[in-house]
Amino acid sequence: MIKIDIKEMLNQVPVVNEEEGRLLLTNLNTQMIKLFQEKEIAIYYSLLEDVLKIAKHLNLDTVIKYFGITPVVKANESMQFQEIFRCLHTNERNNNWFLDFFSLYLGVSVIYGFKPEEIKRADS
Repeated sequence: MIKIDIKEMLNQVPVVNEEEGRLLLTNLNTQMIKLFQEKEIAIYYSLLEDVLKIAKHLNLDTVIKYFGITPVVKANESMQFQEIFRCLHTNERNNNWFLDFFSLYLGVSVIYGFKPEEIKRADS
């Protein structure tokens, strides 16, 4: 089984400036809605790249690289996205919102049945 190497992807995504970082954060909710509606692997992969850019912007890339993130998978798609949106909407009150969100985001691939090798091909 091929696994997605988050460390490798983090090393490849560029560091974004402050304005780009804020824009990525602002668009995150809209992009998650698009993924929920369309359920396409290409959207998942593109959003994964943006999420990793946000991780760098928030200086959380080191935490992700060295401590790792375990996907969190809820019972169904609806519950998965409810938790994701809860994380997004509590970001001002929850210092760990991004790490919680990222774990749930990785779990989306399990909910949708996206295989790591398919996700890796989606970047082509």
